[in-house]
Amino acid sequence: ISLGDGYWGVPAGNFNAWLYVALGFSLVTRWARGRQRGRTVWQAVAPVLAFLVLLGGITLFDGLVSLLYPPTAGDKGMQIFAGTLALFALVTGWATLRYGLKLRRGLDVLPTLTRWLMHGYFGLWLIVWLLVPRTRLAGMDLPPFLIGVALALVVVEASLVMLVMPWRSIGARSWR
Repeated sequence: ISLGDGYWGVPAGNFNAWLYVALGFSLVTRWARGRQRGRTVWQAVAPVLAFLVLLGGITLFDGLVSLLYPPTAGDKGMQIFAGTLALFALVTGWATLRYGLKLRRGLDVLPTLTRWLMHGYFGLWLIVWLLVPRTRLAGMDLPPFLIGVALALVVVEASLVMLVMPWRSIGARSWR
C-alpha cells in the first residue's frame, strides 16, 4: 500500500495482528504460570497456543475486511482495528477493576531484554537513516513525529522497568 494509506504505509492488519500477539502471549503465558500441575509443559507449549490465537485473530480480521470493505478500497480495516483495540482496552479495564492490579516486584529478564533489543535495533536504524540518508528506501521520509514516538516509548519502557525493579535486592533471587 502507499505511504498515504493505513498509518504511514503500515496496513491496519499489521496493527490488528500485534494486538493478537500481545493478547495471545499475555493470556496464554499468564494462564500457564498459574498451573500447579504440568506447569513446565504448559509454559513450553504456550508459544504454540499463542500463535494459534494470533492465527485466529488474523482470520477474523481478514473475514471482517472481506465482508465490510469493497475490493477496490485502499488500506482496509482501520475501523476494525480501532474497534478491536477499544474492546481489548475495555476488557482489560474491566478485569483490572474486577480482579485488581497486582504488581509483583521483580523483573522478567527475557521479555524486558527482548523489548530493549527491539528498541536498540530500530534506534540503530534511526541513527543510520539520519547519518546516511541514502540508506532510506525511495520515497521514504523520516517524519519527526516518529522520532518523538520512538523516544517516548523508550521513556515509557524505562519508567515501567523502574517501577517494578527491586532496587534493594539487586542480584538477589527476587529477580524473575
